[in-house]
Amino acid sequence: MPRKRIAPSEPMRQSLEDFLSGGIRQDESPTSTLLNLAAKVVLQEALEAEQRDVVGRDRYERGSDGTYRNGYRPGRVEGAEGRIEVQVPQVRGVPG
Repeated sequence: MPRKRIAPSEPMRQSLEDFLSGGIRQDESPTSTLLNLAAKVVLQEALEAEQRDVVGRDRYERGSDGTYRNGYRPGRVEGAEGRIEVQVPQVRGVPG
């Protein structure tokens, strides 16, 4: 059975929704956890939107202009709440 491919922002958004609806573990700072999860979702969705704008189409839509998605690579952003891990989309065939 083929594996369903999902955008990296989807599990991040689900983690945020789980946190908001499911309560807080005793060893977590609720404010810090909320800020970290929210920042991850916002950054990841911004990266995915930028990729969509550069390529000019959504995920799995075909195009004939020679640009295409080529997976993701790990990335990180340092912020006030610490390091935020994201998946940076890769695009090939973008004119200089």
